Amino acid sequence: MSDLLDDSYSHDHEKDLADTLHIGVASLNEAGRLTWWNASAARLLGLRPKHRDKKVAQLLKGTGIRILFSNHIESLSITRKVGRKIWHLELSLKEDNNGGQLLVVRDTTEVERFLNMRKDFIANVSHELRTPLTVFRGYLELMQDGVIGSPSDQALIFDQMNDQCQRMETLVKDLLLLSRLEAGGPDPGTHQLFFPHDLIKEIMNDAKQLSQGQHTFVFDVDESLRLLGEVNELRSAFSNIIINAVRYTPAGGAITISWKKEGDWARFSVQDTGIGISSKHIDKITQRFYRVDQARPNAVIGGTGLGLAIVKHVLVRHDAELQVTSAPNEGSCFSCCFPLESKDADF
Repeated sequence: MSDLLDDSYSHDHEKDLADTLHIGVASLNEAGRLTWWNASAARLLGLRPKHRDKKVAQLLKGTGIRILFSNHIESLSITRKVGRKIWHLELSLKEDNNGGQLLVVRDTTEVERFLNMRKDFIANVSHELRTPLTVFRGYLELMQDGVIGSPSDQALIFDQMNDQCQRMETLVKDLLLLSRLEAGGPDPGTHQLFFPHDLIKEIMNDAKQLSQGQHTFVFDVDESLRLLGEVNELRSAFSNIIINAVRYTPAGGAITISWKKEGDWARFSVQDTGIGISSKHIDKITQRFYRVDQARPNAVIGGTGLGLAIVKHVLVRHDAELQVTSAPNEGSCFSCCFPLESKDADF
């Protein structure tokens, strides 16, 4: 009797341990029918008690799983919809000691997502570089053929080639910066306590040059408010937000730049009277190369589509948050909210 109790305890204990695994495991008898599965297998394959003693090949019909049983391949990648969730799974079979088999299920959904992101990223980079390279190639061919001869035509061509060269340089610089930001965590040794007002004013002056007098700028900055951070990273984040406000605000609009303490936060905000963003896009605008509208008529051309992705990663490295409020034709407000440490609470 004691041996039976011990065996029962051992079996229950093993089942409990199996249920803690992130990998799905299902036991199949000699006929390929399900006899047992752990919690992960139930979640990934949608298994229920009614599926006990059912053939797994029938339950996963249409996935090509029969090839797995024929030993033609070691593993099989499938896509399966369970409820509203779509899983990317890798299936493999292992022989057990009782003449049956173990079906091992690994969730590769995140891996697939990252692979798709990488594919989209490469496609986007290629697209961004194709335009300036096409301009260069076209003009060089015209020059080789001797079609362009007048000094005025040459000057126009050189100006356009220079603009495209600057665009490629900016794209490469943003790509390198974004790659560095994504590669690892922040280095606290590079953080310093500084007064951001001079940095913000410097960026605003650059924005005024881009604006060429077409916008009104309001500068509302607390010169006594300090910030602990990596200055160059914050320069990139603040600059991207301010320059975007200029690009997407029509002539005659206003841009308000502020740096203030609000409760336990230090808030850097840029409010504009520009063309605004629909709410359905706000959650996506920090994705690499995401553009709300490729054909915005009032926007100044020149962005790489990486600016807000850089902002997001810089803020993550500073334990800060990006808050965006916007509506079409009503302007936008982008705010970077930095937590004030208790030791800095009196700043």
